[in-house]
Formats: sequence, structure tokens, C-alpha cells
Amino acid sequence: MADVRSQEGVLTFGEPSIATTPPLHAEHVVRPEAGMLVLFPSYFWHGTMPITGEQTRLTVAFDAVPERERTAD
Repeated sequence: MADVRSQEGVLTFGEPSIATTPPLHAEHVVRPEAGMLVLFPSYFWHGTMPITGEQTRLTVAFDAVPERERTAD
């Protein structure tokens, strides 16, 4: 990720994984950095640009559901 001109590993939002007419391009991109955490709703169209290097990468996907506030009856 040292080469800021490279798009490798960039997280994209808003670009569907299917061909569209007209083409829909990413509306927002996030360039990963060491220690960065990106949280977003899973229903956002998202993807990652391919990485061609030999370096290890860790990606963790999960769903977080906030606990509802309990009310006294």
C-alpha cells in the first residue's frame, strides 16, 4: 500500500458486481492503512480491488446487531 497511485486493495462502495447500463462506478473509496477498521452496513454495494502481491492480508466480515433497550412492563 506504499504506492499511493495503486488501486490494489482499495475498498470501493457503490459499484455493483453486475454490469449495468449505464455503468455505475464506485461512489466512495477507502485506501487501507495498517490498523484501520472500516465499519459499514452489509447491504452497501462494496468490493475490494484485487491485490497481486505476496503480502498477507486479513479481512474479517461480521454482522453486529445492537441489543434492544428493555422496557419495564
